[in-house]
Amino acid sequence: MTDSFLYAATRTPFGRYSGALAGVRPDDLAAAALRGLLARAPDLDPARIDDVQWGNANGAGEDNRNVGRMAVLLAGLPPTVPANTVNRLCGSSLDAAIIASRAIAAGDAEIVVAGGVESMTRAPWVLPKVSRTIPPSDATAPPSDAAAPATGARHLANPRMPTAWTESLGECNERLANRFGISRERQDDFAVRSHTLAEKAWTDGFYDDLVTPLGTPPTDPAGDVDPDSTGTAAHHQAPVPAGPAVDHRVQGPAGTVVDHRASVPAGTVVDHRAPGPAGTVVDHRAPGPAGTVVDHRAPGPAGIVVHNFAGVLTRDEGIRADMSPEKLARLKPSFRQDGTITEGNTSPLADGAAAILLGTAAAAFAIGYDPIARIAARAAHAVDPRDSGVAPVEAADKALRRAGITWSDVGAVELDEAYAVQSLACIDAWKINPSTVNTRGGAIAIGHPLGASGARLLATLAHVLRERDKRWGVAAISIGAGQALAVVLENVQNQFH
Repeated sequence: MTDSFLYAATRTPFGRYSGALAGVRPDDLAAAALRGLLARAPDLDPARIDDVQWGNANGAGEDNRNVGRMAVLLAGLPPTVPANTVNRLCGSSLDAAIIASRAIAAGDAEIVVAGGVESMTRAPWVLPKVSRTIPPSDATAPPSDAAAPATGARHLANPRMPTAWTESLGECNERLANRFGISRERQDDFAVRSHTLAEKAWTDGFYDDLVTPLGTPPTDPAGDVDPDSTGTAAHHQAPVPAGPAVDHRVQGPAGTVVDHRASVPAGTVVDHRAPGPAGTVVDHRAPGPAGTVVDHRAPGPAGIVVHNFAGVLTRDEGIRADMSPEKLARLKPSFRQDGTITEGNTSPLADGAAAILLGTAAAAFAIGYDPIARIAARAAHAVDPRDSGVAPVEAADKALRRAGITWSDVGAVELDEAYAVQSLACIDAWKINPSTVNTRGGAIAIGHPLGASGARLLATLAHVLRERDKRWGVAAISIGAGQALAVVLENVQNQFH
């Protein structure tokens, strides 16, 4: 079989639920990630892409009708590039990468793009369709059948499914906390670590090459926006009223107001277009040094400004540099009165997209540079739906066996932090050094847009292996309803010289 290699990867910043990306459709998010990926391979003729495998979990709203194909068309790829959408819930984009690597291994493709997208903000609520026909003129949904109640949920559970198998993931993970004796304090400490490491990663510049800044629209989440992957934005100049502080507030998550202030001389004109004299450009990155110069405009065709965006999202919105155990200790349990799981030690809902470029070794000639990692093995595993949180344990063990290595060979692990408790349960079961896991932050800080998270894990792992000069790494993710996926990567940066 032919080896499959990872050449390049990117993702959008992950936005908070109802945050900066609330006005961006998921198909546009996906297109932005695709454009960002191709920008990292300028020598590659897009027509050489044999297929696109794209993950998405909700798929019931603007991401319907094969969002992978919609993204290809919106991104401006040749219409001859095919695309498929994969749904394995939280594992969708990791599954997309696995499917892509198998196509390469089988000789069915030379170059494949994999990735995924999710807008948790724009995911629709659903109602069951009743058995009688709804007249086209009806504006009000009729009463639902008793067998399919309109619960207001985003999924419609089959009433024949055993109740134990439709428990919330929160309740399932509370069971894990009891079963493995994982305390609230330990979960909170793990959450703080996630924020601390993610913040440090951004400060260190680790994500600069991995993340494609994204233009953020005005704050109407129902509006249709065409984001440009370069973050193109219009020229905004406004006189500043007298006073020592300029208040540039923008609408934030859940109706909150995010305050980006910078001190400037009275009457100064603040230029949101290009760097000006010191103190005249306000930094709309959060957080960032006061007065940092930020260009909120990218050149469009022939210098024309293309999109009138409110700004540019350059980093993940959910990271809190000031997170502490004391702050988390004040939060109430989310699923049980005496529970251990809170909104602070679980991953937040988020919006975002990620993309990966995969190919054969020979594809380097078309792409223009050597690969950075080899997909050495992959595995899927399933358990009782109530034990979803620990399904990655055997998935990763199985993948390692297929790669012919053991945990003692592994230098880095990227594990999806859906819940701190399930992450800790997996780490304990593997008996590995926790310092090798999610060294650049995890989903508790960065966010968990379901269809994009697996691709984020794989992309981050490849870059961590290169950064730390480690040979072997594992990416693993738990999946609702009792599944998990894992991939073993081999760092090959020194093998092609």
